[in-house]
Amino acid sequence: MYATPRYTATASLVLRQQEQNVLNFQNVIPGASPRDFLAMNTELLILKSDTLLGRVVDSMSLVDDREFNPRLAAMSSSDEPAGPSWTERIGLSALWDAIGWTSKAPEPLPTAREIRRQAIDILRRKLSIAMVPDTYAIEVSIEANAPDKAANIANRISELYIAEQLETKFTAMDDAMVWLGERVAELKEELETAEGKVRQYAANATVITEEGLLFETERLKRLREDLSAKERTEQELRERLARLGSLRRDGDFRALSSFTIMPELQTAARELAESGDDEAALRRFETAFDRRVQALRSEIGRAERQVRSLEQGVEALESELEVRSSDFVRLQQLQREAEATRLIYEHSLG
Repeated sequence: MYATPRYTATASLVLRQQEQNVLNFQNVIPGASPRDFLAMNTELLILKSDTLLGRVVDSMSLVDDREFNPRLAAMSSSDEPAGPSWTERIGLSALWDAIGWTSKAPEPLPTAREIRRQAIDILRRKLSIAMVPDTYAIEVSIEANAPDKAANIANRISELYIAEQLETKFTAMDDAMVWLGERVAELKEELETAEGKVRQYAANATVITEEGLLFETERLKRLREDLSAKERTEQELRERLARLGSLRRDGDFRALSSFTIMPELQTAARELAESGDDEAALRRFETAFDRRVQALRSEIGRAERQVRSLEQGVEALESELEVRSSDFVRLQQLQREAEATRLIYEHSLG
């Protein structure tokens, strides 16, 4: 009979959060999955947050409601006329005022911010939020001294919560679009820079195709083979000249006649081996021997020149091929970088 009536209204919210995929990029909205228990508890904290409850207080002007602003009720009761106090009745009040002695200092008035803060705290105490077991639902319950008020506040909390979620997602979408636009512009600039590097490097470098590099590599291989053959020929000629001189010093004319390939020297050496110290045969031998030595030295000189020429050719081709290979590798790297940037840029546009 004497208790103040209390009414409770409950609103149910169902969380159906979906992955937000903005233009095939990763999710830019940090939403909570309803399957995640921790995420569900996070949503409960949002529903009890000062930000959301402050919006409810402001939108419903709860600071003007006595239930949420107890000072209004106190002010209402203080408006009733009161009789004189006992100090006034016996005349002591005037005396105390005269000597500066008052029994109680007046309390300062609360600021609008403090009144709003108190209304938020009272609303939070009247608010009950719970997850419905085995569901993705949240129940928002409000207790008030009037049924319509309780229902309106429960609905308002739910509406502002939904509006805040949508606002967050739209803001994230706008941020994503702004970021994507800036990123596309950056990628376009990066692509132009990468392609410019390819063109500039291709124009200044001694670049050939991959097939051309293979051809030059084969040519270098053949030059090295020719060089090795000429070096062996030069070595064989030197050994032949040394062997010929050794046989001449040993006077082994019979072995010399078998060793040499010059017919005239073969005949002269054979005659000298058979005749012994025949001066005519010795002169013919010396003449043929000197001619053969000169021929071998001439062949050795020609082989030396060919070896030097081939060595210079090999060194030049090796140096050129090294530069071209380096240029080709660098060009391929720049082309791959440009192609990778192009793919990202086209993907961003798609």
